[in-house]
Amino acid sequence: MEFDPAEQSFSLEQARFDLHQAEQEMAKADADAAVQKAGDDVGLLHARYDVRRAELEAKGNELVGAIQAKQNLLLLDEARGKLAQLEKDVLSHRDTSRAAGNVLREKRNKAQLAVQVAERNIASLQMRAPFDGFLVLRQNTDALGGFCCPPGITMPDYRIGDSVGSGRTIADVIDTSRIEISAKVPEQDRANIAAGQRVDVAVDALPDAKLRGSVRTVSGVAARQLFGSDAARKFDVVFEVAGDPRVRPGVTAQIAIAGPSLDNVLYIPRQAVFDASGRPTVYVKSGDVFDAKEVRVRTWTESLAVVENLEPGTEVALVNPNATGRTRPRTAPATPPPAPQRASR
Repeated sequence: MEFDPAEQSFSLEQARFDLHQAEQEMAKADADAAVQKAGDDVGLLHARYDVRRAELEAKGNELVGAIQAKQNLLLLDEARGKLAQLEKDVLSHRDTSRAAGNVLREKRNKAQLAVQVAERNIASLQMRAPFDGFLVLRQNTDALGGFCCPPGITMPDYRIGDSVGSGRTIADVIDTSRIEISAKVPEQDRANIAAGQRVDVAVDALPDAKLRGSVRTVSGVAARQLFGSDAARKFDVVFEVAGDPRVRPGVTAQIAIAGPSLDNVLYIPRQAVFDASGRPTVYVKSGDVFDAKEVRVRTWTESLAVVENLEPGTEVALVNPNATGRTRPRTAPATPPPAPQRASR
């Protein structure tokens, strides 16, 4: 994902121009310093020559008149004064050139730092995912100018060219190598589920994709949906499943949980267990009538209920005999399995 780098590109070009200008000024200053040094060297050479010539002429003062001798001494003093002044000027010129060079170098360093900052800003506008995955775009909450989305209106996803405010989450990168599935189970099924149980997952969007995993966590507190029509409380369950690159986030799946083994148990059809005043109740056939009998349900499956305190072979009603319009309800016997059974959800 890349943000518009137009402003930073302009800053980069400006910084590069300033850097090039500073480098040219440094080259010019170095050339001027070289010319100044050459001129100073020539001036020093002439001044030393003048001093040497004045010294030679002053040595012959014994052979000339007093006036000429005095002129020779004055010329010698003048030559020496010029040489001393020129040496001071040379030192001053070197200090000035060095200071000017330092100023230009700082100017170049400042321009070079501006170039690096602009390049780093442009590089930061390109965001790369730290791992392979599936990209899910968020909704653009600024599509209405920053106003809150009214109820019933779906905001569009972020698209190329949208303006983004600071702190906005634009997209999510989801790692598809591992899949996390969340589900809700009714209260009566909570006892059949525990962390670590093996699960088989059939993804609805990919019928041929059979995934395997395990139960990771089971909520310890039941919750009721705020706007749901089902009044029964349910537990949140999270499953950890090996990933498949074809599975996309948000799809639905059917989950089969391998439940515990139950040996030598008595089971009846699940629809034979009714809720009477909050207690599990079955209707046992006694002659031509059905008597209500409270039972203890050890566990449930999708089609069976494992019960206690009920005799094998007892006929129970599959529909509520007390319901209006029911005169002869169907019955089913309580069945003890001949071999250990596995109840699964």
